Parts: sequence; structure tokens; C-alpha cells
Amino acid sequence: MNRISSRILSVLLAVVIACASFPLTAFAGEPEDAPYDDPGYFCLVAEDNDRLIIEPTRVYYQPGETLGEALQASGHEFVGLAQGFVTGIDDVIYTPNRISYNGKYKFDELCSRIHYVFRFSMAEEAPSEALRDLIMVMAEYNAAPEAQDDDTVAAAYAAARAAYPGISDADAQARFQALRSALDAFYARTRYGVQFRITQSGAAVSDYTVEIRNAKDHVVSPDASGQYHLLPGDYTVEVTSGFNAVFGKYTVTDGDLVVAAELPDGNAFTSPFWLQRSAAKSSEFSLASGEKMSTGFDPAVHEYTVVVSDTETSVYFADNYFCRNNQLTQNGEVVRSYYYYYTKPDGTEYANSSADVRGYNGKGGNLVRRFGGAFSGLLEKYGAGATVRITCETKQDGYTQIQSYYVHIVRARQLATLRATDTNGNLPLQPVSASMYVVSVGADQTAITVYPTAGPAEKGYSILVNGEACAENGGVTVALPASGNCDIPIRVAHTDGTFGDYTLRVMRKAVTLRRFTATNPGATITVTNSAGAVIAPDANGSYALADGVSYTVTATLGTTSATRSGVTAKTGDFALTVPENGGWLGALSFGSVMQKTNKNFIDYPLQTSFDPNTHDYRVHFAQDKTTAYAWAALNTAAGLPSNATITARYVATNGKQKSVKITGGNKNGASLAQLFNANTPPQPVSIVVSYTQGGVTYTQTYAIALETTPSLKSLTVTADGKNAVLAPAFSSDQTDYTISASELTKEFTITAQSYRKFYALSVNGTAVQTDGNGTATVTVPMADIANGVLPVVVSYHGYTETTEYRVALKLVPAREITVVATPTDAIFCLTDASGERVFPQENGKYKLLDGSTYYYTLTCNGYVSQSGSFTVAESDTITLSLQKAEPNPTVDPDLPAAWPNFRVGPDNNGVVNVKTPRTADEATLYWATQRGEGYGSSALASPIIVNDWIITSAGTTLYRVNRFTGEVDDTTGTLVGRSNFNIIPPTYANGMIFVGLSDGRVQAFNADTLESLWVYQDALRGQPNCPLVVHDGYLYTGFWNGEEKDARFVCLSITDEDPAQSNEAKQASWTYTVQGGFYWAGAYACDRYVLVGTDDGRSGYLSDTSSLLSFNPKTGRVIDRIDGLNGDIRSSVSYDSVTDRYYFTSKGGSFYSVAMNADGTFKKDPAGVQGFDLKEIVLNNYANDPTNPAMSTCTPVVHNGRAYVGVSGTSQFGAYSGHNITVIDLASWRIAYSVRTKGYPQTSGLLTTAYEDEDGYAYIYFIDNYTPGQLRVIKDKPGVTAPVDPVTETYIDGGRLVTLTDCAPVLFTPDGAQAQYAICSPICDEYGTLYFKNDSAYMMAVGSKITGLEIAQQPTQLVYREGDAFCADGLQVFARLANGLRRDVTDQVTLSPNAAQLSAADTDVTVYYNYVRYGDTFRAVGGNLAGQRVIPPQTYLNIAVMTGNQAADRDKVMALIDAIGEVTRSSGSAIAAARAAFDALDPDTQDLVTNYDTLTAAEARYAALTAQEPENPEQPEQPAQPEQPAQPETPGTPVPNPGATGGRVATEYGAITVLAAGVLVALLLIYRKSKKKE
Repeated sequence: MNRISSRILSVLLAVVIACASFPLTAFAGEPEDAPYDDPGYFCLVAEDNDRLIIEPTRVYYQPGETLGEALQASGHEFVGLAQGFVTGIDDVIYTPNRISYNGKYKFDELCSRIHYVFRFSMAEEAPSEALRDLIMVMAEYNAAPEAQDDDTVAAAYAAARAAYPGISDADAQARFQALRSALDAFYARTRYGVQFRITQSGAAVSDYTVEIRNAKDHVVSPDASGQYHLLPGDYTVEVTSGFNAVFGKYTVTDGDLVVAAELPDGNAFTSPFWLQRSAAKSSEFSLASGEKMSTGFDPAVHEYTVVVSDTETSVYFADNYFCRNNQLTQNGEVVRSYYYYYTKPDGTEYANSSADVRGYNGKGGNLVRRFGGAFSGLLEKYGAGATVRITCETKQDGYTQIQSYYVHIVRARQLATLRATDTNGNLPLQPVSASMYVVSVGADQTAITVYPTAGPAEKGYSILVNGEACAENGGVTVALPASGNCDIPIRVAHTDGTFGDYTLRVMRKAVTLRRFTATNPGATITVTNSAGAVIAPDANGSYALADGVSYTVTATLGTTSATRSGVTAKTGDFALTVPENGGWLGALSFGSVMQKTNKNFIDYPLQTSFDPNTHDYRVHFAQDKTTAYAWAALNTAAGLPSNATITARYVATNGKQKSVKITGGNKNGASLAQLFNANTPPQPVSIVVSYTQGGVTYTQTYAIALETTPSLKSLTVTADGKNAVLAPAFSSDQTDYTISASELTKEFTITAQSYRKFYALSVNGTAVQTDGNGTATVTVPMADIANGVLPVVVSYHGYTETTEYRVALKLVPAREITVVATPTDAIFCLTDASGERVFPQENGKYKLLDGSTYYYTLTCNGYVSQSGSFTVAESDTITLSLQKAEPNPTVDPDLPAAWPNFRVGPDNNGVVNVKTPRTADEATLYWATQRGEGYGSSALASPIIVNDWIITSAGTTLYRVNRFTGEVDDTTGTLVGRSNFNIIPPTYANGMIFVGLSDGRVQAFNADTLESLWVYQDALRGQPNCPLVVHDGYLYTGFWNGEEKDARFVCLSITDEDPAQSNEAKQASWTYTVQGGFYWAGAYACDRYVLVGTDDGRSGYLSDTSSLLSFNPKTGRVIDRIDGLNGDIRSSVSYDSVTDRYYFTSKGGSFYSVAMNADGTFKKDPAGVQGFDLKEIVLNNYANDPTNPAMSTCTPVVHNGRAYVGVSGTSQFGAYSGHNITVIDLASWRIAYSVRTKGYPQTSGLLTTAYEDEDGYAYIYFIDNYTPGQLRVIKDKPGVTAPVDPVTETYIDGGRLVTLTDCAPVLFTPDGAQAQYAICSPICDEYGTLYFKNDSAYMMAVGSKITGLEIAQQPTQLVYREGDAFCADGLQVFARLANGLRRDVTDQVTLSPNAAQLSAADTDVTVYYNYVRYGDTFRAVGGNLAGQRVIPPQTYLNIAVMTGNQAADRDKVMALIDAIGEVTRSSGSAIAAARAAFDALDPDTQDLVTNYDTLTAAEARYAALTAQEPENPEQPEQPAQPEQPAQPETPGTPVPNPGATGGRVATEYGAITVLAAGVLVALLLIYRKSKKKE
């Protein structure tokens, strides 16, 4: 094209591009999803593999309501909904593989964007159209109650419901059609209207309500206008006006229903009825006014409220037999009677067990015989109130007249107990009324503490004392005024709004000091008030007694005391004397029955002989009895008065204190009933001798402790699940037994039942918990049994005796078997019939049980695996041999891979030496390519780089993507299934790509062709969320089935054992099973050991039950382990060679470092965690909230004595909730600092060392798992203790603007369609380009900005004839990057024009690089400007295109030049002719003469030859020298590309910049080209 016109067009394009950068809201894009009619609801379904958790149902929503809000209001429970990730639904714990219809809805999405169906599912695929249709029609059924009553429709739904789990598309379509047809037929049936003719006292009534029920007792709803449309059938109709109603049964046939009825008039009751708490008339409840209902009853009043205590559960009806006397019978049929109705606390309506005494609607019961009759189940203790409906029902003209009275029961919220204390203890409490109590305190007291109790908090109760909330079973301290009395208000409140008020009046009393003494040396004085509080003496031994308060004074010497009661301040001082006349009992014994002469009498002996002066005894009793009998007599030598008595005092099994008088003599013993039973251990018994003289009571006490020999009621043992026979047979009295079992037994299970439920059991030295029957079942591993004896000990904490039962093991020896395998380095994995792994002994031999069958696999890298079984018989040697696998010639093991696996290298460290962009202003999004959808089973996988391709997967397809352009190659691989969430990348090794898939699968592919090679499926299946690690020809990974379910870690040989098959079944070399499984737990593998962490095996992630395991890489035997770690370990184990330590994190919030021995055991350190050389740092999220601790699933990046991990905030999916990147200084073992992020950096970081020689810093990259999924970068070096160059970000929290000044800088912000949550660890290539994906399912490439294009080599052809096509052969173009690197982009550039026919107007070719999109403009405050469009860089090539005449003229001149040939003295004419012809050409054509140099060389040669001629010879005429054409310049600043496509709308600031730059660039180009023409 003409150069000037092209430059003018460039100017116009620059202006257009700049203008297009201004925001134009009128051109807002269409939504991502196609428009549809919003019905105001969506269809919700939740399903597990084999069941429906939520049947398809419609969830209605309001405009502007989000999905999360609608689900929360749906009536179902979604565990984790607030955190954005559901882990359980309606008490079912599970994590769905796929959420939503198309995998891309988030819970903050507007409901209006959900297209009809929202689905929680374990299925890998989105629902097909057939399944979606079925879900919608099933939801329609569940929203249509009348249709549910149709037998045909209900049968069609039931069939669909039963077939739903795992239903095929064909079956779904058939079930949909069946249900759709049934519903349509139901809707099409003829319906009839209803006419009402209701009167009262002969006058028409229009103010009434109607309830119609069908034959299934379901309410039929009217239409929007209130009209009914009834199908033919039977109905009941109830019409109500005020307290009067009519009820009838009707049949609709082929016309409208007519309901004609007369409402009752007048008052049904003419004398009172009332409610009471028992059958006694004196127990009548009061009305809310305080008046008794029987006196406040008015026949014309039909509604009453009575108050009933919240502890009351019994309610009785009474009416002075009015109902009985007024029942009317005609012709043997009751035509008028009285009934009652109520709803029980469980929500069911009461219905009498006898149908013939129920009311008009088949509920309730008859009142005729109800005087003093109870309303069963009406109230529950501390429950809500209730309403009782009392009716008079009269049958008339085919219907029933009903008049109703209502009694509403309101619960009186009351105190259950009340006590108050001062500094001495409990205060005597005096009731004044039902709601007022009085306590008297001394004037010296400054406060009292009030301890009220009421109904439990779980029932809705709370208590306020003096306006302060009182903790359940706690107290509130109230300060007393300096003088005078005070009232303390107490309120018992309930969540239903009811409450009860109390007053505690505190009376201040003057205090008098009194002295009380004992005459006996060594005796002690105790003063108590009537509430049992002990009054302490002052320093002088005086007691402060409050006036008017009664006290008790006791002098005690040993077990004897003297007590004076009723002492007041006015009593004065006195002294007490304790008798010292020896023991008062002369005899004491116990037995099993009342009379010692009874043949069944069993003596319960004292453990020491009775002595009157010994006061403590232990009595041994029979453990199968509940009552003991006691005999006692006074010691005559003590000289006791005649009124002395003997009493046994103890706490009975019902918890009440009992006192039993023991009379002297030996005939009949005193019965100590309820002394003990099977459930309750016996309490001590006190035998008290007492008498009173002179107002003083004297007592002497003997303490009796009851004990027995605890024993077992039953005992059984199994060995590996098989019954082991006890020898001899079990008997409670027999304690020693023997069982026979194989020496290979792994575990014994003991089931023991104690004779008494309160006995304690221990098995093999460990206390065990018994159930309600005193039974415990315990499994003991063989390795834990010492000396071949299993001890079972029965005891009780109060007894001196214990009983030990001993089970001795008689072990049957096993046979030693030698396994000889070829090759010798093959992995032999042996399991028994239960699947338990069998390992060889130290001598290499296996101990196996004769006659037992064992199963094996034999695998070796490079060989065809083998599996089978054998039964141990005669031979002691088993010989096995593997066949070498045929090499697969299509697999190239030497393919290069810039990033082959999750963490790039075998150390899992993610450290590179590549110049990645350091700031947002250095970075550009080159391309973004979408495959798959959302974050479920169709999500896009994280990337790796193999042979210049990005390798990823989505759905059931393995893709390779051009890493420079983002273009998806036509070569794809077919996966045998989907992933669950695709949160880990594939892995490359030895020419193969390995992909983890759902259901415990790993699939291998040819890395060059993407053809499938083999598939492994684990027997326990599971989600494939662990990185795949390959070392020395073996692959290591783990699976996960759920928080508390078993899953495996596996080792696989990567050999393609049969190149002829694409999906051959791979055998595992070995497996290891653990509860909780493995999630995101990537292994570290070397020649000596494999390290991997486990989940904690518990619900949640905070149990100290996870483990770090060290495996033998070839045998799978656990070399060593560290248990009890903090929560799920969901990171890979990384290794740092400088510190020679291994690092990992835990979801419980810990950062760990451990040291290894060469043999794979963990180094020991007494100062370390659990005695290992294990260090721990507890991570933080700024909150210090133990309920929401920091967690990390990040594989540590370790470099230069520093570690870098991503840490969660208090809310995993809450913005700015404390998420951060934590920097740890390893030398000081402390957190150096943290830098905040918007979202949780949930994945792992990438570190580059490429700039350390320039500025000393390492640069570390993390991605926020929060929309838009920002890529952040921090820089760090040893010694730094605070974030370097942090940025300021703001957010809104509850309407409040929050500013954070310590945030990590953002390198790049995904914008528009690319903005989403992100679970992907970034990777990079040698040019510093970062690759990652997020939940938008876009793969993105962010690299250094391109500062210009460089023509490194011109094309071989620059001159063309008109009509020729441009040829780019020989052209080489490099992009100059901001990081100083050059990248060959020859294959990615676009040339314009690149037409098949060039014209003479084409003077240059523009070279464009279009693989740039947008980036961020850095801002230190307020966040980057995101989505800034980047103009594609460009340059140009000068070409020449000749017209036909130009070509002919040029060819003629070139022919003349070629004709010169070898230059001689005779060449003058030829040279002159060529020169003349050349000079005659126009300058543009002269430029096209490519052999012009030949002409000038010939002229020079000719001049040299002729210079040797004599002087002044005749010279030929020389032609005039033409003006030399201007030499072409080096290509200048590129012009805008006319064919470039627009990006996103820029901000106003960006638009102005682009406008100015565009005009400036265009003017500069015009200027330079015009200079060239000059």
C-alpha cells in the first residue's frame, strides 16, 4: 500500500483505539448465559452415589436473593455453606464431586441466573437434558400436593424416585415421560365448583372461612380468587364463623357441590368447666387474672387463659358433670355431646385410642365421663404452653354443628431452686409468698451471692439477677447498701416471651459477738446457721451472730460430739462438755436376711473384729444383693441414759437420705433397704448413737464402708475374628484361662461384662469404657501383649479389692516360606485372605499359616507385572519370574519438560532461577484459553510444561496447549473418567504423562501422542487430590474418600507393560491404607525412603491424629512414623539441601520441619516434638481465635534460610479475614513477618532467585483463592523483618471502610471472564512466563511486557513483481522482553499485507505480535488498575513491488549488466551501454536492479585496465553519474495493527494515555517516513 496513506490510516486507527478505551455503558455485554424466563424458583436436588439426600424440590426466591441465601432458607441444612464449600447436607457428611447444573455457580450468584436446576451430586458429569427434565418434573410433583394424592401420579413418581440413583439417560427420559403424562392427565381431569348456603337462626351468613379436605385428609386449596375446583370424590367440608362451625361429608360426582347448613346459635355451656392439676377439686388452675376459672367462667365468653407452672405436666378437666348431664341421645344414637382437642408437644394432634369416642373430625376425645380426667401428653416439663379446644357437637340434617370454647395454657416460668450465700456460706431462706423470699445477714456483710436455677437453657430458659445475666447453675454477686435492707429482683425468662419475677429481700441485722468453748482439751467448736453454713470465729475466738437468726453450736472430740441448737445472740456465751466414756456401741454385725437363724443367712463380716473403741470398719457384702441387715447393741459399760438410740444413716440408691433405727438384741436385723443395686454403688453407712440431756444432744458415730469382690459376669475372646474357646469354660469365680491361636494372629478381641454396671474394667493394662450394661469390647494387637497373657481387671474406686482374670495364649507355630523372585529387584507384595499386608522377617523369609491362602503381586519397572495366589502346603519355597516388557517405540523418554510436575523438581520446593515479572508494570497477560467449566469434575486442571506444550485436562479430555499462543492443539487424549476437582496437575516422566482421576484411578499417556497407555484403579477408590510423584520408575500418590473413611497411598510401576493395549489394567506394586486417607498430600521420594503426611481421620481438621509416614520406596513397609500431629496434613513434603531438613504444613495451622536418618527413620531429639528432631511453629491469622485458627495447605517454599507459606484467615472464603503469606526465618525458628492478602493463598508458592545478583532479593509468587484470583508477589531476603514495599488495600466490613497497609503487591489481576476463585500453584518457563488457571476454567499466561519486536533476519526475498505472493522464508523475528530476554516469535507473528497477489502500491509489510491482552497498572494505594489493555507490538519490512514496465526495464538493464561478462579493454562499449540504460531508469526502478554492484565493479575494473594505456588516448564518452537513491533506514517505531481486535474497556486514565500515545506514535511515523522520502 502507499506509505503515506498507510500512515494516515495509522493515525486514524490510533484515535479510534483511544476513543474506544472510554467507558461506554450503552454497550454492556450480554450475560454469560443465554436469557431465559425467570420462574422465581429453581429445582434443587442433592444426591449421593446410591441415594437421594434431597428429592427434587422447588426453592422459591425473592428478587436480588443469592443462591446461598435461598439454600439457607430452603429448610435444609448445608454444612459449610457460609464458608462457600458444602461438606454435608441434612446430617449426611459428604463432599459432592459436582455442584450445580453447569459447574460454575457460586453461592453468591444471584438465583435469577440459575437456569432451572441446581444440583449437588457425586456424579462426574453435568446432568443430561433427560435427567434435567426428570429433575424438573419431579420437583413439580413435590410442589403439587393435590397431584400427590392421585394414585397414578404418585406411582409414576415413586418409580422415578426408586430408579433415580445412577439412572441412565434412556431410563430418565422414560421416567420423565411417565410422570409428565400422569401429571398432564391429572391436570386435564374435569373439576367442579362449590356453592355455599350458610345460615344462622335462619339468616344468611357471609362472614365465614372454609376448609375442604379430600379422601386422604389433605387440605384442598382454592385458586387465587378463592374458588374451589374439586375432582370427583369424597370430601369433608368445615365452615367456621367465629366460635361456631358446621362440618359435613360430601361426595362430588358430575356437578358442583352445594353445602347448605345452619350454624349453631346460643351458648353450649350454661354452667362452668375448668382445668386443674389433679383429680382433686382443690388443685384448680387460676386464670391469668388470678381468679379461679370455675368462678370466672361466663357461658358467653368462649376464650380463657389459665396459668400453669412450667414443671407441671398433668392437666385435668372438670365440669360438675355438665357434659354428662347434657349429652343427648335419640333412637340409640348420640346426637349431642362434648369433646376436647389439643396438639401435643411433638406436634401431633391428640386422638383417643377408641375411635368411637372421638370428635367430628376423627380426632380428640369425648368429655362425658371426664370429670377429673387427665389430658394425656398435653404438657411437658419446662415445655411450651398449649391450647385445649372444648366443643359441643350436634348432629343435624346430615352434618354436624360445632360450638367451641378455647382454653389457652400459659406456662408460669418459675425458679426450681434458690439459695444465697455470704462470706460464711449458705444463708437461711424464708419464703414470704410464692414470689418473695427473705434472707437475714449480719451488718458486717457487704455482698451476697445469689444462686438461682430454673428450666435448662436448652429448653429456652435464662435468669437475670439484679439485671445481670446468670450463667446456668451459676451465681451473681450483688453488693449490699452500706445500711438498711434491699430487694434483689430475679427474673426467670423464656424464649417464648413468658417470664416469672421474684424478689429476694435482704434484711440487715445487727451483729453480736459471742464466745463458745469446750471444756474438753482438744475438742473443737463449730457454729452453723440453719442453712448449714459454718460461722468462722474472729481472731479472738468470738462468733458474730446476727440478731434474730438461729444457730447450732457443736463441740466435737474424735467421733463424739455435743450439740446445742436454737442458739441466738441473746443466748449468751456458754461452754459444752463432750462425754469421754469410751465407745457407746457394744456390738455390731451385718447379714443378708433379717434373721440370723434363716438358712439363707449370709454373714457380712467386718474386716476387723468389732471393738467399741474402734469407729471405722469395712464390711464385705455379696455383690448380687441390694439390701443388708444390721444388728447393734449399746455398750452397757458406757453408762448411757435410757433414751439413747442407735440409727443407721446412708444415702439410698434413689438419692435420698435414709435413717433406720436399730433396736437392741439379736433377733431381727434392721433393714437397710436400697443400700445398693446393679447400677448404683453403695454409699458409706454411719451408725450413730445419740441421746439428749439438758437441751444438749450427744452423738457418737461409727463409719462403715461397704465393699465386695468385683467380678465378671461373662468373658469371650476372638482371634482375628474367629472364636477362641476358653479353657476351662468361663465362670465368675474362675480367673485363669487358656486359648489356642496361631502365632500369626494379628489381634484379639475381648468382650467382658462386669457383674455390676458401676465396676471399672481394664484390658491389657488400659482402662476401657463400658456401656450401659457394664460391657466393653476391646481389640488388642498381638504385638501389645506381654508375656503371652491377656489380663482383664475388674475394680471399683472405693474398694480395696480388685479381681484379675488372665487369658494365657497358646500359640500354634507358622511355617517359614522363602520367595525367590526374578528379577531380584522385583517388588513382591503379599497379603492374607483379609487383605492385610504380610512382610518378611529379618531373614527375608515369610511366616505363613499352613493351609491358608495368600495373595500376591510381583512388579518391577521394565517388566510385566504378575499377580496370583497360593496355599501354604508342603513346599517351603515359592519361585516366581517376571517377563521383560516389550519397549513401546512410540514413547520418547527424552522429551524436554520445563515444568514436569507439581513442584518442578524432586525436592518439591518450587524454586527456579528465571526472570519472572517483578511488578505489575512489568507484566502482561499474553493469552487466556478456556476449557472445561467451574471447579467440579469438569474443571480445568493445573498445568505442567512438556516439550513446549502446556499439558492440562478438563472433563474427559487431555489437552496440549501452545504455551506461546494459548491455541489448543488438535491432538488430545481421552480420559477414562473425570477428576473430582482437578486441583492437581498431571505429572510427566520418562516420556509419559500421568493423570489422577476420580474413583481412585491413575491413567498414563504417551507424552508425545497423548495416546493412553494404562489405567490403575484402586480397590478402595477415592478422590485423586494428591500430587503424582515419580521416582526411579515408580509413581507414588494417595486417595481420599472422606474425613473418617479409609483410603490408600499407592506405589505403581510406570512401565507400559503391553504397548498393544491402550487401557491395560495396572497392578499396584504396594498399597498402604489409613483412616482419613490422603488429600493434597504430595510425597517426597528418594532412593532410601518416601515421606508423606496423612489426614487426621476425624471430622473437621483440628484433631491431633494425623501422621507423617516414612515408607521403604520399594516394599511399602513403614520405616518410621510420627503420630499426633496437628490436623490434616494437606501439603507436599519439601526438602531443602542447605538445612538438610524436610518441611510441611498442616490444616490445623502448624509449620513443621523434620530431620531424617539415612535409613529412613526420623532423627531423635529429646527437646523436639514427641522426642523427634521435629520442630513446629503455630501459624497465625491475626485473630488468636481457637475456633477459627490459621490453617495451611501450602507446600513450603524454602530458600536461603527462609520458608514461605500461604495461611488462611478466620473465614476460609471471607475476604481480608486474616489471610496472609507468612515468612519464616529458619535460623531463629520464628515467623519473620506476615503480609496480608485478600483471599487465602491456599496453594503453593513459586520462588525465583534470578534477581539476587541485582538487588539481593528473592521474589515469591502466590495466588489468592478469592475472586478475582489475584497473582501476588513479595520480595524477601534474610534479615528482613517486615514486608518490603507493601501496598494499601481497602474493603467494606459491615458498612465500615477498612484500610490495610501491609498487603502483598498484586502482579496481575484476572479480569472479566477470567476473574474467579483460584486453586492453582503458578508455574513458569525459561522466559519467566507464569502459567496458571482458576475456577473460570481459563488457562492464563502472564509474562514480561514486550518492549519491541526485532527483525533478526530479513526474508530471503524483498523484491517482487506485481501479482507475486509475499514470501516470509528466511524471516526471523524476536520479541524483546522487559526482563532483558529475547524470545523467537517468528512462528507467532502476523504479517500484513500477506496477500496472494502483491501490487506496486505495497512498499512495506507490517509485522504484528497479537498475543498480548491486558495487565495491571501498579498503584501502591487503593489497589492496581486492573484490565488495562495492551496494544500489540509491531514493526515493518521494506519491500519493493514492480509494475510490468518496471520489470521489463529492470530486466533489460540487468541483462546488459550480465552481458558485460569478463572485463577487458574491449568491454568499454558494453559497460557504457549498461550504464546508460541504468541511468535512464527512474530512481525507484534503479533500486530494484539487484546486480548493480556488478556494473560498478566492471566500471572500476575497466578504469584500472585503461589507466595503463598511453597518455591522451581516445577515450570513450562516459555517461553522467546518476544520483544515488536514499538507503533504507532500519525499521522504525511500529504502527497500530489495522486488524487488531479490541480488548476490554479501559479506565478513563488509561483511555487518555492510549489516546495521547496513539496520536504521538502515528505522527512520529509520518514524520520519519516523510524524511525517508526526502
